[in-house]
Formats: sequence, structure tokens, C-alpha cells
Amino acid sequence: MTDLIKDLEKEVQEGLCPPEKIDQLEQVCAPLKNNYLRLSYVMYLLNQPNRDKKAEKYKNQNKRQYAKFKGQLDEMNKENKDTLNNLKSFNLR
Repeated sequence: MTDLIKDLEKEVQEGLCPPEKIDQLEQVCAPLKNNYLRLSYVMYLLNQPNRDKKAEKYKNQNKRQYAKFKGQLDEMNKENKDTLNNLKSFNLR
């Protein structure tokens, strides 16, 4: 995927690729990006140390990564709540 993006950037710079293709590529890659961010956030949470003494150091080491997650957390929480509400209202009978 990264090679494809690099090739696309070269084509855009040379004027070989229309901007509409970039929009289409972003739409295609959006689910992959969201899944990657979610899995990364889960790994971040799983790797958090239990001791308060180490927790602050861990948070400082991963400050840039955590900043990315913070923007996505509200969106993920809303999506999860909507899914749970749909699941609760789902009638099997």
C-alpha cells in the first residue's frame, strides 16, 4: 500500500493522475486506516504498565501516538454506541 501511495504521489506531481483518483483512493483506504488506528490503540492500552510510576513515562514516550488516538476516540465511541443501540433494538423473533 505504501508503494502504491508513493507511485500515486509521483504521478500527481507529473500531472499524470487526476485529483479525482486521489479522492477515490482515500475512500478505499479509509477502512484500512480506521482498523489500523483501532488496533494500534488496543495495543497501546494493552501495553500500558500497571504501576503509576511507570505509567507516566509510558505516556510520555507515546505522546505522539496518543495524540492521534485522541482525535479518533470520540468517533469510535459514537460508532460503538450506535452499534450497541442497534444490537439492543434487534429483535430475533
